[in-house]
Amino acid sequence: MIITIPTYLLQILMGVLIVCVLFGCSMLVGDRGPATVHYSFDAVLSALPRASDSALLASGLLNQPTIYVAPIKSAAGFDSNKIVYIRQQFQPNYYRLGQWVDAPAVMLEPIVISALQQVGLNASNHLSTAKSEQFQLNIDILRLQQEFFSQPSKVHFTIRMRLIDQSSGALLVDREFNKLIPSATEDTYGGVVAANAAVRAVLDELATLCRSELALRHAQ
Repeated sequence: MIITIPTYLLQILMGVLIVCVLFGCSMLVGDRGPATVHYSFDAVLSALPRASDSALLASGLLNQPTIYVAPIKSAAGFDSNKIVYIRQQFQPNYYRLGQWVDAPAVMLEPIVISALQQVGLNASNHLSTAKSEQFQLNIDILRLQQEFFSQPSKVHFTIRMRLIDQSSGALLVDREFNKLIPSATEDTYGGVVAANAAVRAVLDELATLCRSELALRHAQ
């Protein structure tokens, strides 16, 4: 027995089948949404060119005491690659579509070394036991956040640095550096630009202080 299906029913079935196929394909592909954008401290690093070993040797810096830059630490909440912003005190938030390429402490280390070298100091993140007269620089990131307490918002960057004479164990400098830089735009990118400016300003002060302290000790 042959059953004949009316043409209009075939058209309906074909339409339903096409819709199901298209819907299934869309489910497989999925709606990925906007991609996450990653940011860095490149603006700071590009402004602080790192001297080569040959340049250091030519300038005599390799024969001077070395500042060992210890691994940088971060306070809780600032130890990941999340970009922090705050609208109310004690309530940190994180940008959903913007992140640092790495944790701020990791990004900061080579920039600190470059900043010290730029002012004529011999700095390294490799601890040498061959030199008896050597200094250690410890840095803690206490705060790096975009604050929306006023207009425009501001990026707040705070670090604590300690400079130690490793030959005697004496604490030479223990100081906090704090910068508030206005953001040009009220978004992730504006905060990142302001953060780069804040980092640069703080490292300029830190490097100048280290140079002054070592010059003072050399003169004694």
